[in-house]
Amino acid sequence: MKNNKIFLSLLGIFLALMPTLAWAEEVHHGGGGLPQFNPESWPSQIFWLTVFFVILYTVFSKSVLPEIGQTIESRKEFIQSEIKEAEFLSTEAQALKHAIESEMKNAGHIAHSLVHAVETHNKKHMDDSLAAFRARFEEEMVQTETRIQTAQGAVLADMQSIAAELAAAAAQKIAGIPAESSGAESVVRNLSQKIKNAA
Repeated sequence: MKNNKIFLSLLGIFLALMPTLAWAEEVHHGGGGLPQFNPESWPSQIFWLTVFFVILYTVFSKSVLPEIGQTIESRKEFIQSEIKEAEFLSTEAQALKHAIESEMKNAGHIAHSLVHAVETHNKKHMDDSLAAFRARFEEEMVQTETRIQTAQGAVLADMQSIAAELAAAAAQKIAGIPAESSGAESVVRNLSQKIKNAA
């Protein structure tokens, strides 16, 4: 179809040039005027039109038109292949885009889950550490209070013993009365108990 259009266009060009050729022939033979309006020149015009038509048809149909048609077809096939490849690449790009968006969404969910798990683990670890520290602190406080009470009892006993010895020594020096330290110690203990009860 395209070859026919090209051929008809070229034929129209040569048809337009034929009157000029016939007019040149008339001028050469001593004629004048426009040859296309002279009926005597019509057979010559038809003859040369037929000759040039056959020559041009032969040349174009054998060499020029097949090459032009092949070039047009190859160009068309190239364009079609490029369009198909572009459509294929566009489809792959869309699929890749959807896959990336899906992976990013999944990665976001996984990251959120991991962060939540780490926060939960850290909170539990902190609570366990605080509970262990509180228990250890309370245990140490109890042990410390027990040691303090034991030390207070020992110091109080030592003070009572010293006070009893001092009282026995003072009574012997002042009054010349010999006194046993055990009795003086029981007196000091009774006095301390009374002071503690009064407090």
